[in-house]
Amino acid sequence: MRRGDFYLLATTASWGASFAVAKHGLLFMPPMAFAAFRYLLAALLLLAVAAWRSPSLRLPRSDWPRVALMGLAGVGCFQTLWQHGVPLTSSANAAILANTTPLWAAMMAPLIGQRVTPRAWAGIAICFAGVFLVINGSLTELRLGGGGLAGDLMIFLGSVFWAIYTVGMAPLVQRHGALVPIAWSSLIGTAAMLPFGIWQGIGTDWAAVPASAWAAFLFLGIVCAGLGVVWWNEGVRLLGLARGVAYSYTIPLFAILISLLWLGEVPGWVQGAGIVVVLAGLRLTRSG
Repeated sequence: MRRGDFYLLATTASWGASFAVAKHGLLFMPPMAFAAFRYLLAALLLLAVAAWRSPSLRLPRSDWPRVALMGLAGVGCFQTLWQHGVPLTSSANAAILANTTPLWAAMMAPLIGQRVTPRAWAGIAICFAGVFLVINGSLTELRLGGGGLAGDLMIFLGSVFWAIYTVGMAPLVQRHGALVPIAWSSLIGTAAMLPFGIWQGIGTDWAAVPASAWAAFLFLGIVCAGLGVVWWNEGVRLLGLARGVAYSYTIPLFAILISLLWLGEVPGWVQGAGIVVVLAGLRLTRSG
């Protein structure tokens, strides 16, 4: 296995595991405190890596409004919805709905001057059909997730904010590389969450939080939100964007496998079919 493949596989495995790991950590920590403090840890780690690897941490003054807005959308809004949505749905549902970001990114592509082909629009339509199967979980009745609708919708809406972040950050990444703008946007998004995290944290009995929940916090902060960003960009740099993007299809597979082994979550056959349909639609969308 080449170094680039290792980086991308390690990233997608950790991101796939994040859904089950977050479910465990959120049993003992309030969601905004869990999100804000682990992203603060991740942002500081990213800034440290950026300071080590980049010639400068400075960005032009004209870029800061975009960095701030993307930090609020991609970290503040996305993480708020993700943290509240994950405990309310299955890890399989959360993983596939969170990975519909390319669907929304493709729909936003004309805003940055990119054309969406008929092939991509066909993929978008297929994705929406698969998403409905994942959320509804039935072919014979309208039941919308059997009580998990709120969680599914939060994750689904979160993927919209992540798509806004992805599309909005693209010009910055092209001009300055990925690490510096991502590090600053992470810190700004974290700053927006911190007041809510501190408010929730004041009423939490932190001494009663078990070691396993702290391990989940550190894993999500250091590995998923921190090192995962570095590994992903390094893997894409080594292998190219097309091969790098292909690895993202393994995130739901890791999520389903880990949630099955650890949490005993078994997706129904309709949801399993929906996952296959969504992945097929995403592949068609990206190829278009």
